Amino acid sequence: MEQRVTIKQAAKELQMGPLTVQCLMKEGRLPIGYAQKKEGCSRYSFYIYRHLLDEHKRYLGL
Repeated sequence: MEQRVTIKQAAKELQMGPLTVQCLMKEGRLPIGYAQKKEGCSRYSFYIYRHLLDEHKRYLGL
């Protein structure tokens, strides 16, 4: 099973705010996992994976 990361932890590692991470994931502009809108609801669930986060940090030079 792949290791998941919280929004808060990902934001800290990417040096940006949690809301920025959420917005970029909703728009599909942050390739560290995916945002999924719950059916019949206005809320999203965020799935962030450690290996994708680490890859993106290397790409950004962090």
